[in-house]
Order: sequence, then structure tokens, then C-alpha cells
Amino acid sequence: MIAYNKIWLDNLSNREKSINDFYPHIFTDIQKENIENQYPAGFYSPNFFVRIGLFILTFIIAGFSLGLLSLLFISNVGYSFNFILLFFGLVSYGLLEFFVQFKNHYQSGVDDALLWISAISIVVSLNLLLAITLSLNALLICVLSVYFSVRFLDKIMTAIAIAAFMALVFLLYIKAGSFAKATSPFVLMMIASLIYFYTKNKFQENNYKHYYSNGIVIKITSLLLIYFAGNYFVVREMSNRFFNLASKVNVNIPFAWVFWIFTIAIPILYIWWGLKKKDIFTLRTGLLLIAAMVFTVRYYHSVLPLEIAMLLGGIILISISYAVTKYLVLPKNGFTATNIDTRNKQSKLNIESLIIAETFSNNTNAAAHDTNFGGGSGGGAGASGQF
Repeated sequence: MIAYNKIWLDNLSNREKSINDFYPHIFTDIQKENIENQYPAGFYSPNFFVRIGLFILTFIIAGFSLGLLSLLFISNVGYSFNFILLFFGLVSYGLLEFFVQFKNHYQSGVDDALLWISAISIVVSLNLLLAITLSLNALLICVLSVYFSVRFLDKIMTAIAIAAFMALVFLLYIKAGSFAKATSPFVLMMIASLIYFYTKNKFQENNYKHYYSNGIVIKITSLLLIYFAGNYFVVREMSNRFFNLASKVNVNIPFAWVFWIFTIAIPILYIWWGLKKKDIFTLRTGLLLIAAMVFTVRYYHSVLPLEIAMLLGGIILISISYAVTKYLVLPKNGFTATNIDTRNKQSKLNIESLIIAETFSNNTNAAAHDTNFGGGSGGGAGASGQF
């Protein structure tokens, strides 16, 4: 299902483990070159700045191409543009497959741009042609995002797929009536929690090594969705949007006090859970959501000017980050903030053995040819005299 060469993907992973994880400062350029030769990968993957440039250039070329294609049907462009856009999206996907399969592009900027051009063109064109509902839009975006994330390992598409799935669940669930509307945040929090724990357990196995980064994105997205599904600001604004509570100024949302508890407690819970379980992604997500918590409290209880509130929020966030860092200077149950070189010790030992074998194999063979023992003789006690 993956569009890229899996052997090359494995070789790239081995390169990263060899060079980046295993004491990168001790490698010489020759040793790095030897490792790259040991694990060849024929992808075209330019550096970050070239990738950005190719991404922008591909979008510019695509825009001009779409405009030129529209000029061919200028006489009836208003009606035919919807079909032109759908055709353009399908052609963009075909070019994406071509560049990946035959030109070996991997995160080059060209494949990234063609992926987004194809996805956006297909979604927009189908909306213009069919005028589909929000639920069908969520389903369409979810299906496309899942396909692109599975096929091309795109991490942003992975996050969009999870968000679209949650939106689809929400839009379908609230059709069940008033009880469903009142309990929809709790249902979303429960589903996001199930996704998080399923992914956390599933991606501990080695069955999905090519999707490891996507699994991290799923976990972080699930953590964010758990919080935002229970955040008072989000719940209230979504209630105003979908349940027409905006016209009822003095009416509060159901279980308002529960959502205030979630708003304040969940970031703290994430920080505690990340420290306890040695989960750096949960810890960082909790630290990030401290800012969302401060914003929510400030939005509804403006006891301070905005500038002072933002300043205090930044001070609180920095203080918590500093306190956590100082707390983890000394390892706590194997979890530390200190940059140590003992990660993946067993795999590093294997890599070290490989490096030593590759580095000294030629010298060993030379020594074997240059040094020849023999010709000695000795006697005594019945010995043959030959060594």
C-alpha cells in the first residue's frame, strides 16, 4: 500500500539510527559515507529550504496550469469549471504517483504539493458539483486523508483524518436529539481516549515501523481532541453554532462546571501522566495546553488587561517548564531531562559491531596477507619439530 520503496525506507531508518542516535559526534565524513553506502536509498530528498522552494514552485505551476485549462473552456467556464477542477485534481494525483514511482521523490516538496493540490481540488470540486452536507464533507475528507496518510505516510493528513472522523461522529451523534446534544462532548472525549490508548498500545509493536511517525501524530491529535472536546470555550462556542444558544444570552451550557474542571485539570493531568509514564509527547502536550487553559479563563473572566494576562500566562508556562526540567535533571524512574547517549543501548551495540566490522575488515585482510607464520622447527620429547 505504501507508494515508496520499503527497502529504501528501512535503509533511511537505519541511517538515522546509525548517525543520529549513536554518538553522532564521533563519526567522520568517511564513516558516514560508508554507512550511507551500506544502506543505500535512491530517493530524491533535498534539504529543507529546497523542499520549501519546490513546494511553492509546484503550487505556482499548478495555478498557471489550472488557469490555462480554464481558458480553453472560457465560453462556458462557469458551468465547466467544476468538472475542470475535478479533472485537475485527478491529474495531479496521477502526477504524484508518477513522481513517486518513477522519479523516486520522497518529501521533496513536489510530492507534498501535488498531494495537497490533488486533495483540495477533489474536495472543492465535489462540493461545487454536488453541494454535499457537512456530514458527507467530513466523511469525504476522512476517507481521502486516511488514503493519503496510508499511501504516502503524510503526517498532516493523519491529523486531518482523525479530526474529520471526530467531526463525522459529532455531526451524526447530535441528530439523535437533545440528550445527544448535551452529552456529545463526553462521547467525543471517550472516543478520542479510545483512539489514543489503542494507538499507544498498537504502535509499541514493530508491525507498523513505517507508520511510527504517523502513530505519534495520532496520539498527539487524540490528546488535543480530548482536551478541546472538554474545553469550556470550545463547548460553548460549538453549542452556540449548532444549537442556537447565542440568542439565549443568560442560558449556560449543560454541565458547565464539569467543563470548567476539564479546562483546568486536563493540562495538569497530561503533565503528571507524562512524567509518570515517561511519555514526552503527553508531557509537551500538557505544557502547550496550559496556554489554552489561560486563554479560556481570561476570555470569560477578564480580571486583568489582556497584555497582563498574556504576560502572566507566559510566566506560568515558562515556570512550569523550568520546574519540570529541574525536577528531571536527576533521573526519576528512568525519565530525565538530561541529554544522554544511552538511548536504544542494545541497538547501538549492534550498530557499533557493524561499524567496527565495516571499518576494520579491509585492514584485517591486509594483515592476514602480510604476516605468514611458518618454517619454525623444534625438537624434544617425541615432537615432530614442525610448527
